[in-house]
Amino acid sequence: MPEGLGTTDAAIEVGLNEVEHFARYLEIRARRQARGQALAAKRCAWANTTLGIPVVALTATVGTSIFASLNSSPDNSLKIAVGIVSVLAAALASLQTFFRFSDRANAHRTASAEWATLARKLLLVLIDLQGRQVPPQEKLQILRPCIAEFDKLEASSPDVSDRLYNAATRQVSAVRPLNSDDTV
Repeated sequence: MPEGLGTTDAAIEVGLNEVEHFARYLEIRARRQARGQALAAKRCAWANTTLGIPVVALTATVGTSIFASLNSSPDNSLKIAVGIVSVLAAALASLQTFFRFSDRANAHRTASAEWATLARKLLLVLIDLQGRQVPPQEKLQILRPCIAEFDKLEASSPDVSDRLYNAATRQVSAVRPLNSDDTV
């Protein structure tokens, strides 16, 4: 969808005779968003661990070195090494705190679950709409709560990098659509 084009505008663009197609479009986008958010959560959790493990190891080393040096008079090279390791540990801990990888991973996990829930709702609406012989306006009324939830999630979800979203798109595209002629 073009930048700045909201889902409600897209419904008008698609045309009311194609409400089911539009619902399918939203369902695919919701699955892509769910997968993209899940990939972003994994990446943030990995980054948190990648910074966290060295912080724990380095601070333990510094603490042990300082404790061991209490009973003796260490030479200057040991003092300098312990000082450098201590500064490195503090720098890594600061980066971990600044980038908030743990918080970001949790936000992406939550968004992924919300997008997946919406995708399931949209799939149920699609199943419901496919067998019905009702006017397009009535079908659109059935779809409106999902459109509102889609818009809310789109506005409130954390950003996912283009690279991760493209990976999610490839992964979701590998899933067979409802009908062989459904392509979005």
